[in-house]
Amino acid sequence: MSGTANQPADPYDRAFPGRLSAKTSFVALEVSHDGRVWHTAGALAEPHGPATRAAVVIVHGSGGIDSRGECAARALNAAGFVTLELDLWAARGVHSPQERPKHPAETLPDAFAALAYLTQRRGIDSARIAITGFSWGGIVSMLSATQHVRDTFAKGAQKFAAHAPFYPACWLYNCVPGFEFQALTGAPVFIQAGADDLYDDPDTCERLVESLPAAERAFV
Repeated sequence: MSGTANQPADPYDRAFPGRLSAKTSFVALEVSHDGRVWHTAGALAEPHGPATRAAVVIVHGSGGIDSRGECAARALNAAGFVTLELDLWAARGVHSPQERPKHPAETLPDAFAALAYLTQRRGIDSARIAITGFSWGGIVSMLSATQHVRDTFAKGAQKFAAHAPFYPACWLYNCVPGFEFQALTGAPVFIQAGADDLYDDPDTCERLVESLPAAERAFV
């Protein structure tokens, strides 16, 4: 029973509204780049039902998996999206900030391996796979929107359908080598940053957008 006015709802009842609305599986993605092969872990959450769905790759911040990714996945699953939250650090044996890769670009192969995996998975619309991320993951979300990065890491004509980075350190782009944000793929990029973000001044992301050529600015 789902409960009555005098009896609390049973959380183990399938009709209980608080039950998880998505099936979660843990997957290992084969990633290869520059002659190296590794396996990146991911938590795949698929809303119940037969519909073919859009999907979102979620990339964590420099500290690794935390509540931000879980919160984003739950909200996206509730809205009908499949999510794949990556764990970039497990395959690299990262246990402290000192052990992280030197540059977020080193984790771009993982993001595009996730895109390739979702593209081939049944029940997912291969033309509607987006990417989001926080901090480090926000940078991955930004860089993956450039044509050069897409051409380097994607298979065939694959590309992300949209990019939604959270506080991706906007001061870096087109100022620091390796953070070129130009010649975009044409997918929309939705930059999300707060006034209290200590990585940037309150208007840094706006100034980045304003600095882009009009043709590129139309996508951001």
